[in-house]
Amino acid sequence: MRTSILADVIALIGLIAMVVGAWSVFALIAEQTVEVPLTDYIIAFGMISGGLAMGGLAQGLRLLLVILRGRQQVLNRCAKQFPEPPSTSTSHRSETDALALGSKASQPFSLRRLEQENPGLARYFLWDSNPVFTESSELWLHLGCGVRVFEGFANLDFCPQDARVLRWNLLDLWPEELDEKVEGVFSEDCVEHFFHAEQTYILCNINRALRPKRVARILMPSLAKLVDQYPTYRAGPHDYLHNTWGIETGGDAVNCAMRLTGHRWLHDPQSLAHMSELCGFHATPTECASSSVAKFNGLNLRDESSGSLSFANDLRKTRCISRVMISPALVKGATKVEDLTANGALFVATSKRPVIEYLLPHRIASGSVVCMNFRSSNLSSFEGPRTWDLKTLVIDEINCAKPWVFDETLKSQPCMNLITKSQLKVALGGDRDFSRLNFSPAYNIGEYFTLGCVEVFVSQ
Repeated sequence: MRTSILADVIALIGLIAMVVGAWSVFALIAEQTVEVPLTDYIIAFGMISGGLAMGGLAQGLRLLLVILRGRQQVLNRCAKQFPEPPSTSTSHRSETDALALGSKASQPFSLRRLEQENPGLARYFLWDSNPVFTESSELWLHLGCGVRVFEGFANLDFCPQDARVLRWNLLDLWPEELDEKVEGVFSEDCVEHFFHAEQTYILCNINRALRPKRVARILMPSLAKLVDQYPTYRAGPHDYLHNTWGIETGGDAVNCAMRLTGHRWLHDPQSLAHMSELCGFHATPTECASSSVAKFNGLNLRDESSGSLSFANDLRKTRCISRVMISPALVKGATKVEDLTANGALFVATSKRPVIEYLLPHRIASGSVVCMNFRSSNLSSFEGPRTWDLKTLVIDEINCAKPWVFDETLKSQPCMNLITKSQLKVALGGDRDFSRLNFSPAYNIGEYFTLGCVEVFVSQ
C-alpha cells in the first residue's frame, strides 16, 4: 500500500516538473528576443527531463508492486495445496497437550493398564485359573476339541469356536476342585502342540483330575512313522505336503510335519510310554478306532490308513500325582509395582539378578518330583542379548556354582518355567533332598517381571 502511494507522489511531482519546464520553454520563445541566455533553456529542458524520469520511476515502482503481489498469491496457493506437516517439537505444542504428554510419561509402567489398552498383549504375560465344573454327573473331558464337539463330554479348548465349548488353557492353573473327579479324558491332535516339559505338566494335571485307574485316551502323529517315511518321500501330484506347502524333499517333509500347524514335540511309542510312566500312567498302544474304554471307541478323526501318521494309546492311571503350590517367602532385589490377580503380581528389578525364595513345607526327595513350574514372565526379555540365561534356579545352594538355566525358547507361554525330574537330577548332580528354591526371574536392573507361585508335582 505504501509503495503504491509513493509511486503516485513521484508521478505527480514529475508531471508538475514537466509542466513547469514546458511552460518556461514556451515563455522564452514568446519573448522573441535574442537576449535570452542559453542557460535558461537548459534549466527548462532539465525540468522536463527530470519530470519524465520521475514518471518512469513511478511506473517502475508500480511494476515492482505488481510482481510482489503476484508472488505472494502463488505462495498462498502452494501453501493451501501442500500444507506443512504439524511440528512435533514440544515448543509448538499447546499447553494442554504438553501437560497431558508429561503426565502420561511420568506414570510408571502398569500391566493392569496395558490389559485395558491391549488385552491380548497383556494376556501373553499373565496366567489364570481354569474354571470349576458344576456338573454333578459323570465328568468326561475332551481336551483341545476344536470344532469337534462330543455329546456327553465337557468340550474344552483354548479358542472356543462353538457355544458348547468351554474356554480352557491347559497351561493355566487347574482347579483343585477337579482332583479325582473325572471319569476319562480324550485328546486327539492336541498334546503335540506343546513342548516336552509342558506335556509333562499337562499329563500331571490330567493324572490329578482322573479317578484311580481311569484312562486318558491320547492320539497324535507318530515321530517313528514320520522318520520311517521320509527316505522314500517323493513329491507327487497328489501329495498333501507338496500341493499345500511346496515340499519336494524328504528332509523338508520331516521338518514340515514336525512343525505343521504349530507342532512342537512329537513322540514315538517309546518316548510317550516313558513320559506316561513318569506322570503316573501305564501306556497301552491301541488301534486309533479302538480303546479299552467303550466310550472312546470310534471318536478318532484319523486312523492307520495309508499316509496317516497317527498312533493311539490308552494311558491308565496307576499312580497318583499330587500338587503343592508355594507362594514366595522372600523377594530380594525387586520392588512390587502392583497386584495383578490372586495368583500373581508385577515387580521391577532394583538390582542385578533379583532372587525369589520359595520354602517347601518339608524336605522332599528330588526323585519323587515329576516337575516344578515357577510362574513368572519377564516383560523385558527381548531388550538385551542375554535371553539364553535370563531365568535361573538354585536349589538349597547345591548348584549355586552352576545355576539351572530355563530355556526361554522351549515354552509356549513366558510364564512357564518348568524343570522336570531328569533335569532336576542333572542340576543337582544326582538324587538329593531339598527344601529351598532360589529362583531368579530377571538379569538387569529395571526389568519388569510377573511373579506367582511355584507348582511342585510329586509322585505318591
